[in-house]
This record gives sequence, C-alpha cells and structure tokens, in this order.
Amino acid sequence: MLRRVNAALYEADLGEHVELFVVQQGNGGVEAASFEYNGIVLPAHPIQGHPGCEFTVVAGTHQFECIVVLNPASQATARYDLFEVNSAGGQTALNKSVTAADPTPLIGFGIGGVAVALAATPASVPRGAAPVRPAAPVQPRRTKAVRKRAAKKAQPAKRRKKSRKQTVKKAPTRAKKKATAARGRKRR
Repeated sequence: MLRRVNAALYEADLGEHVELFVVQQGNGGVEAASFEYNGIVLPAHPIQGHPGCEFTVVAGTHQFECIVVLNPASQATARYDLFEVNSAGGQTALNKSVTAADPTPLIGFGIGGVAVALAATPASVPRGAAPVRPAAPVQPRRTKAVRKRAAKKAQPAKRRKKSRKQTVKKAPTRAKKKATAARGRKRR
C-alpha cells in the first residue's frame, strides 16, 4: 500500500505490487486514462471496471503520472479520482484528483521505494554471529510537570507528609519559660 508522505510524495516497500485506477464523475460517460511510472508507459487494463494499471515499486523516488481523457461536452465539475486496490481487494482513495477546470488532465506525484527492514531470524544468522536484537521501543517524551510528579511520588512517604503539612510553632507556656530561665541562671 502506498503511504502518504506529503502532497507530492508517497512511499511504498521495495518490490511491492501496486494497483491503481481512476474513476470518473460527471464526464458524460467517458472514462479513459494512460499511466506511466519510472519513465515507463504502463499497459492500461480494467481494474474493478475502471481504467487502471499495475507496477512493482523500485528503489529510489520515481514519478507516477496518470493522464485522463475529459469529455469536451462535460461541465467544469467533471473529475477523475485516483484509487488504490487495498489488501482486502477493495479500494482506498489516494485523495488525488483532476477536474475539467484544471489546466492539464494530469494526476502526478513521486513514489519513493523504501527498503523493508527485516529482523534476522535464527535460521538466517551465520554460525558464531550474535543474533540481531530489535531496537528498544521509543518512550514518549515526558513533560516537566510529569517528571516533577514522578519525583514527588518517589520520595519516602514520611517526607511527603511533612512537606505537605505546615508546622506551626506553639508559644512556650509559663512553666517552660521559668524552667528555661532557671537553666540559664545555673549555667552562669
């Protein structure tokens, strides 16, 4: 399946088989198109009853183009939409279209062939070589507030309780004052 990178670029795994087709709307029943990928004109054939093509994704970024036939008698709202055959055999809209009001009857974008990263299986690891371990999952970045709360929770329970309570000093009683004064006199 093609994966959208931006408005002008899609990507797919190297060697992946891709099937694309166009569907007309309001074009007076006329439905025809020609296709090109990587500078090669692709043979058009019906896919789900509409003009379509198929190709295998190659390394690098290459241009895909679809030139449609617009009925001169149709209104400016006549359009063609581009679809891909998904893994279930249905259709997935690629959100690419062309209308009769556009200056050229062309749908075009780049397709980048991306190498598939395969983990080494025990059978494919040479003798004596260490097996390749998958990369550790990326942890979501924690905000400053989340880190503060985590640090607070990590403190011992007694500390936490003290930090939450405000300590209020009590005024000394008369008896304590007299005892303190007496101690002070004895020290002299």
